[in-house]
Amino acid sequence: MKKTFFFILCLYLLVLPAHAGNGRIFGVVADESGQPVGEARVEVSREISHYNLVTFTTSGGEYSFNDVPLGIYLVSVTHKGVFLGDQTVEFMLPGNREVRFIVDRAIVE
Repeated sequence: MKKTFFFILCLYLLVLPAHAGNGRIFGVVADESGQPVGEARVEVSREISHYNLVTFTTSGGEYSFNDVPLGIYLVSVTHKGVFLGDQTVEFMLPGNREVRFIVDRAIVE
């Protein structure tokens, strides 16, 4: 009985870190009037570990990054090579983090 319990405990402790430390960063890129900015390039990076992901917003201005490890990240947005902004995200507990960007429409056009 003790050997079985110990084996299950060890197995649990090996599998837990692989699943417990990840989450999702998502959001919307829009202008001041709420109009979405489609095809904006959104990048999530963590300099210390060289972790880097890139995606593009949908026509509704939405983006998401799934299965992101815990850490502190810089989320930055560009559109047609023009920098629109960035935000630092402290992602210390598993779960979802929403990061919204409100940009100047004149810059996007």
